[in-house]
Amino acid sequence: MRARPHADIDLDAVGQAVARLFVEGFSAAVSIGNAAEKLDVSRAAPHRAVPTRYDLVGSLFERGTTGLNGCVMDIAESVASTD
Repeated sequence: MRARPHADIDLDAVGQAVARLFVEGFSAAVSIGNAAEKLDVSRAAPHRAVPTRYDLVGSLFERGTTGLNGCVMDIAESVASTD
């Protein structure tokens, strides 16, 4: 029997899936199995990108802070250009 090819797991897609899970059921809904279901991959596939539940929550935090950082940088640049 041949093994299935590994699905490439995009960390941004993981962050999106975790965000949807969090909205649907708060932290209780965030699990690697539920993320795999949202990503339409095997339950084992996300473990290559996010080995633990804490890493899943971290991907959500990283996604949120990256967006916030971009907004802050835009504001700082607009303030600097008006000086």
